[in-house]
Amino acid sequence: MKKKLIFLFLVLGLTSSLLAQPQERLPRTLLPLSVLQDIINESSGELALQNEIYLTGVNRNRRLEEYQNGYFETRFILDRLKEYGYDQAEIIELPTTAKTTWDAEQAELWLVEPLKKKLYDLKDIPATLCQGSVSTDTTAELIDVGPGYSEAFYQGKEVKDKIVLVYGSPERARQLAVEKFGAKGIIACTSSHPEFDRDQLGWNSIRVGEKDKPAFAFMVSERTYYDLKQMLDRKTKVKIRAVVKSQMVPYREEMAMGWIKGTDKAEQELVLTGHLFEGLSKQGANDDASGCVAILEAGRVIKKLVADGKIPPPKRSIRFLFVPEISGTMAYLKKYPEVARKFYANLNEDM
Repeated sequence: MKKKLIFLFLVLGLTSSLLAQPQERLPRTLLPLSVLQDIINESSGELALQNEIYLTGVNRNRRLEEYQNGYFETRFILDRLKEYGYDQAEIIELPTTAKTTWDAEQAELWLVEPLKKKLYDLKDIPATLCQGSVSTDTTAELIDVGPGYSEAFYQGKEVKDKIVLVYGSPERARQLAVEKFGAKGIIACTSSHPEFDRDQLGWNSIRVGEKDKPAFAFMVSERTYYDLKQMLDRKTKVKIRAVVKSQMVPYREEMAMGWIKGTDKAEQELVLTGHLFEGLSKQGANDDASGCVAILEAGRVIKKLVADGKIPPPKRSIRFLFVPEISGTMAYLKKYPEVARKFYANLNEDM
């Protein structure tokens, strides 16, 4: 994390008056040695990590009141922006065409046969339930369809009214397993690095539209996937119970913004961005809370060093945008075209 912060400051140095100071420089850097040392001494990877832990250290199911009163992530960032003394800090509500969004209240996945065992619960691991899953209380036989994205994986298998076990994308499998062959739901595994953690789950979603058959999908770890697959490979009859309670709730899109005022080039701004949201159900510590806390810490260090008289204020203003991924950036630029025209350069910290 600290290396990421130092890189940010090297880029920021290009837009400041620091370059004009004829001092000793470290090899392959554009900052004076004394300034670089002050940055290294003040910047804190530990503080950035603490902020990341507050944001995403524990997976949590979003509270219903957040959809009306504001999201936890933007409130947290706003509090830190104010604490660190940014010249301007606010939460901005963004225009959106979406009126509602999916939200889950309850989800449990049970092994019923050959023994009774709870596998996952939304309260414990919110990532287990795929966004878009419909309400259900289904008990059905489990059948393995491999990756599930091609009709070849279904040949000779009767999946109608059953739950399919998939190693791959639940949405790609849904399009065939549910829509064409009549499966009730999906259990999927898409662990990107099982060599690091066999119990890891990845966030995922299915797209159930008005014209689609209702469906649900659960994500499981590689360990759980192979436990289930081995039972099926031994010709053991496996039954699963899936309980889901979900709903559509009013949707609002918002972001946090921080700003550090420049001294004499008000028509130009350096913009640092990171996305707080990638859909409202997913909470990604790496993608992209890590980027958000990195630029947050960069701003804190700038304000502190300027206040201590160790560096001059930046010539260009620096704007920090903590946005919903892609949609939030576009909505912000559309809402504030006069601000967008001031953008001199953008550094996006994504993972």
